[in-house]
Amino acid sequence: MMDKKVKKALMSFTMRASIAALLFGALCIMKWASPALFDKCSAVWTKNTDLRKTTALLLQLLKEIIPF
Repeated sequence: MMDKKVKKALMSFTMRASIAALLFGALCIMKWASPALFDKCSAVWTKNTDLRKTTALLLQLLKEIIPF
């Protein structure tokens, strides 16, 4: 059937994707249930983030991946 390395990689990806989905869901519920708390927390986790620089780097990465 499947190679052990492939099976291990798929299981690892599945676990990480499910944890990410749960965190995203928790954030969505938090924003829906208490927008004021979400805004207070948002200031904490985006305090040192330069969103323009991050967006520019993401666009540069996408241009390298997709050369169209």
